[in-house]
Amino acid sequence: MLQQKTERDYPVDVDEEFKFELSTPVVRQGPDGRPLVPQPSSDPADPLNWSWSWKHIILLQVAIGRFGEIGKQFHVPVNVVSYQVSGHVIGVGIGNLFWTPLSNSYGRRPCYIAAALITLIANIGGSFTTSYAGLMVSRVFQGFGSGAPNTMAAVTIADIFFLHERGAKTGVWIYCTTAGPYLGPIITGFLIQAKDWQWALYLTTIIKAFLFVFMLFFLPETLYARQNSEETQTSSNASDWPKTEQSLHPIRYNLLRNPFKRIGPPATFNEFLRPFKMLRYPSVTLIALPISFGISYSDVGLTSLIPQVFKPLYGFNSQQQGLTFFGFLIGCLIGETLAGKLSDVIVSRRTKANKGIFEPEMRLTAFPLGVFFMATGLLLWGIFVDIPTPWIGPVFVGGEFNLRKETHRERETDHNQGVTICGVQMVTTMGMAYVIDCYSPGPGGSAGPTIIFFCRQVMSLIVPFYNVPVANKIGFTKWFIIQFALIVGSSIGSLMLLWRGKHWRQLYG
Repeated sequence: MLQQKTERDYPVDVDEEFKFELSTPVVRQGPDGRPLVPQPSSDPADPLNWSWSWKHIILLQVAIGRFGEIGKQFHVPVNVVSYQVSGHVIGVGIGNLFWTPLSNSYGRRPCYIAAALITLIANIGGSFTTSYAGLMVSRVFQGFGSGAPNTMAAVTIADIFFLHERGAKTGVWIYCTTAGPYLGPIITGFLIQAKDWQWALYLTTIIKAFLFVFMLFFLPETLYARQNSEETQTSSNASDWPKTEQSLHPIRYNLLRNPFKRIGPPATFNEFLRPFKMLRYPSVTLIALPISFGISYSDVGLTSLIPQVFKPLYGFNSQQQGLTFFGFLIGCLIGETLAGKLSDVIVSRRTKANKGIFEPEMRLTAFPLGVFFMATGLLLWGIFVDIPTPWIGPVFVGGEFNLRKETHRERETDHNQGVTICGVQMVTTMGMAYVIDCYSPGPGGSAGPTIIFFCRQVMSLIVPFYNVPVANKIGFTKWFIIQFALIVGSSIGSLMLLWRGKHWRQLYG
């Protein structure tokens, strides 16, 4: 354990597990006197020295890369929806394993741009295809391109933001990842009702085209060879550090560097296998389980069940079914607030109370609350489909009920959609930030989130094929009790990380 003192006598302890060393006698601080982790170099091209505005322009681009995926449809038979979603999920799963190791070698920017171009071409092809097979192929390639922001965003956030900022910034990315598929049905429900299903793909194509052009001109390279920076290791004079306004402009940085030059080590076959090796670490595996079960049942599972429930029971058309997703959107927003900025505040206070020593497990303080919301909301959703109950739903779904006379049942179901997705947002944001904190900087910081998303995609691929048949066979109440038990059971290990996480990291890595 290294302990150094800043100019203000604030103790900074750096755990060797973070693979981060402070080799300068003076520790650089933020405006509030907080020691900055990781320590920025004196190089103006260091992304950690870039301005607040440029960092958030980058965050917006990598986050909106997932927000624009609005291709989930529900205007066709449920089995067709399941297969289309599964095709997309397969592509994302492959992309998760492909893009991040490549970006560690050749940089984030070329991978983001190449992935955006592939997604754009796939969207154009899907928009004009006349066959189901052609649509399925386009969905696979859409997913492959979407795999880049799906996992690379985690390492991009670690590239440009300090430790005390990552919770909130990870929350923004996870919010876009989670909320994008719910915004889609709200918009496409009206398009499908007024036009046809292809208009959903037209809109996605327009969004992807805009994003591709924007990235081409305004997305700088964020991968920085910090371990090779001589200045990072030798500069001990605070006057050598560049002020934010003196840092190298990201656009100028793009023009000066060779876009074809390799930045990191070669992308060997072993690098593509590294994510699977991360599963030997409890800090990764025990976080992957609740995220995978939670998203596959609460996200993909409910999406496949909504047409099965709302159309026959309540007579909802595509437009009305789309509006039920407002509960998801508001749940995502509440969950992001609880898991993002609040998480950073909790970490800051607990670090201060711990004499300046930060431990990644502090990031999981509110994790049990997220598991409770995720499991309980899902259970209540299933019960209230079978058993009519008095309305205790919130006002935020009131706009939907102006379309037709609603029953108490419908309102209660919408309410619980929001509750379970609030939990999913909290669990995913805190879990991903925890893994990034454990293994960044270093290859584990990218391989950890990559394998978590891959596990999530595998679960999401399987669930749509049996979710609807099982619910119809044994009933929604029984099936959702089983799902409740699966989510709680998969979360037990992650909850133990609060008490045993540090010991397990020291023991297993």
